[in-house]
Amino acid sequence: FTAFFRARPAIANVTLVILECWSLGLTVGTMAARFFKLIMVTAFYIARIDTPMLAQGVGNIGPVALDSYPIQFRKDLVVHDAHRHPYMERLGLMYMLKLRYGDEFATNAGSAWRLIIVMSLMPWLRRYRLDEDEKEDSWEKAIEGGETLAKVEDDEDIFKLRIENERLNRRVKDLEKKLRTTQGTEMDLLASDSVEVAAS
Repeated sequence: FTAFFRARPAIANVTLVILECWSLGLTVGTMAARFFKLIMVTAFYIARIDTPMLAQGVGNIGPVALDSYPIQFRKDLVVHDAHRHPYMERLGLMYMLKLRYGDEFATNAGSAWRLIIVMSLMPWLRRYRLDEDEKEDSWEKAIEGGETLAKVEDDEDIFKLRIENERLNRRVKDLEKKLRTTQGTEMDLLASDSVEVAAS
């Protein structure tokens, strides 16, 4: 265990005190700089009633962000989460739970409670969610109006397949109608022929 002992304790202690003082100075300087920036942003937006004080993009003057610490903090979170792959972990956990519990997992009641909790505690997450009814309405509007579905689906291949499927369905329905009418006229012709034969 001799490797864990300091060979020169006095120099190590002095170095540690210097680093702590440096960290304390950086902390105080960072707090003072952020305080000054927030005061500046508040002064710029003091008479703006159309924009909340803590709205996104408030501290930006053109491409320059006065207070970039929240952005840096978010970047740091994303970097750490990207190395942990939480999406794959959660997805794998959901698949395992579905295999274990079957129909008892991910029920309609559980989904309803999840939506209630999300809407009450985290309403900003609703912007990333598109209801099934809205999806169907968007598909129908895009198909009927011939609009591009770039706003609804980024994948153009799915949109093309959906349009082609609708065209084929309409074509099948038209052919079924024609088949019914032709079968009806054939039956009428056969009936009239049989009446003529019976009359003669």
